[in-house]
Amino acid sequence: MTSIKELGVRPRADVVAMAPYVPGRPADEVKAQFGLNRVVKLASNENPFGPSPRAVEAARHALAGVASYPDGGSVALRDALADRFDLARDNVAVGNGSDEIILLLALAYLERGDEAVLAVPPYSIHRSAVLTAGGVQVGVPLRDSVHDLDAMAAAVTARTRLIFLANPHNPTGTAIAPSHLHRFIAGMPSHALLVVDEAYLDFADDALRRSARDLLDEYPNVVTLRTFSKAYGLAGLRAGYALAHPGVVATLDRIRPPFGLNAVAQAAALAALDDVEHVAHVVAQTRAGRARLMEIARRHGFEAIPSQANFVLMNVGDSMGLATALLRHGVIVRPGENLGVPGWIRVSVGTSHDLDLFEAALDTCIRSVTPPHGARL
Repeated sequence: MTSIKELGVRPRADVVAMAPYVPGRPADEVKAQFGLNRVVKLASNENPFGPSPRAVEAARHALAGVASYPDGGSVALRDALADRFDLARDNVAVGNGSDEIILLLALAYLERGDEAVLAVPPYSIHRSAVLTAGGVQVGVPLRDSVHDLDAMAAAVTARTRLIFLANPHNPTGTAIAPSHLHRFIAGMPSHALLVVDEAYLDFADDALRRSARDLLDEYPNVVTLRTFSKAYGLAGLRAGYALAHPGVVATLDRIRPPFGLNAVAQAAALAALDDVEHVAHVVAQTRAGRARLMEIARRHGFEAIPSQANFVLMNVGDSMGLATALLRHGVIVRPGENLGVPGWIRVSVGTSHDLDLFEAALDTCIRSVTPPHGARL
């Protein structure tokens, strides 16, 4: 094997200090490691019910044209989103998943040393985007597993440029009451953008499903992030979008890569958006699976945080031990050590059969794992 000389150029010190994102284990890798024929992946908050058949057909049709660059302005998709949310095209930005837009917001609005307020534990992409841009993260611990909006408001200073709220939050799955969110933004200074990440909002109970988009007409510094990865089942195509003031969208356009959202993703997202019946089916099935996960946690004596997302966070004590034991039985869950919540596991909603396998594997494994310690977030 050819040896590689030492690289002379060095990355920024703050980049070297960043912990890389740790993705969930691929199912094929777990199959090979443990000699398994079937593996259930409940670690990445994916949609087990799949995308709309219309989206699949649209993607298949778009494949025939991939020799050409996609529409760099994503005009058809942005027009459809604008119509859905009663906005203009200039209020809509699209990206390779909402993660790309999060990074672009940080790069566009954070000077080195500027502050961004976010929860502790945060959604990891919010934190990494701030650090990548050279910003300073101002972490505010959750209170009773929910964003502490009073403490976050108190953490805002003259140097604050971004405030991140994941609603519902990841990893806890908790949501903010619409009236509390409205009161929060009413007290925010105009020099900071409030970025509300609604990746999981489709799964929330009806009383909590009011989007931050409704605040944009009154507060131009609100940015709402949405994704096609969750309820729409297009995680593998990476399509997300932001609803924002035209000035924010124009700023992101200055730094986003050209042709960023590929043609297949644009076509599939546009078709998926139109299939409201399929999304309603996914939401109903997800809510049922979420309730079952809460019952499984209760039956095993695990504290579980009532979730408004498509996953449930459970306090199991030895989370790494249990996650490893479950792997041997073909079930992948997310240990909390990777999420800033050691001792907990995050379990995504699966199909009814998936949850049968999870429960059976849990029953088999639980006797050898340390009992839960009852910590609170």
